[in-house]
Amino acid sequence: LDTLMTLSDELVKTDSIVEGIVRKIEKTAVELFEKRAPDLTVGGVPAQRYIQQFAWDSAKYPNRRPLKELVSLIAGGAAGIEE
Repeated sequence: LDTLMTLSDELVKTDSIVEGIVRKIEKTAVELFEKRAPDLTVGGVPAQRYIQQFAWDSAKYPNRRPLKELVSLIAGGAAGIEE
């Protein structure tokens, strides 16, 4: 139970980091497109459709790995995007 609580805390932090990164990307896109709201995409797919059709990437994040490792992979991926 302690491990799950720790992971929950880590996910809250990771969620905040990812949200901050997305907001920075959105702000940069708006600035680049001169205040006109750009159509943001994820891998070439419109963001809204990506969210609606989201599928877990089992190749990149195997569901058989320990949760702690998955959280680390996600956090590391987010940090890599920010750089």
